[in-house]
Amino acid sequence: LAGGAGAATWVAQEQRVRDARTEAGAARDEAGRIRAVLAAPDAVVRGATAPAGGRVTVVASASRDEGVALLEGLAAPAPGRAYQLWLIEGATATSAGVLPSGQGAGTRLLVGVRGKGSFGVTEEPAGGSTRPSTTPLVAFALT
Repeated sequence: LAGGAGAATWVAQEQRVRDARTEAGAARDEAGRIRAVLAAPDAVVRGATAPAGGRVTVVASASRDEGVALLEGLAAPAPGRAYQLWLIEGATATSAGVLPSGQGAGTRLLVGVRGKGSFGVTEEPAGGSTRPSTTPLVAFALT
């Protein structure tokens, strides 16, 4: 019985170690992609100040088809709500990520920026929405 419990504990611990290594590798990959966007020769910087304070900045590279969004100093959203990022082309908004519930700051890698005319941030239910349900707190042209 003790041997079986020890083996089960070892297997569970090994799985946790593998999971941690996978997460660390993914974080390193994303950090490398963010650095590449920031260093891209065609990188364009756009941003705006939110009416209630805070700033949203996007660095976008059409050649990489990626961007980096930096949100800083935004008021914390209401309980059960989160800030959602949107890439907008015409009347179509595509989700570009959701900050954790209650956070007014964060950095996100944006994928698929080429051809998108605008960027916006809305306050949505925690976990995000399929399309914006509120007027953007911040919206600006990417090109």
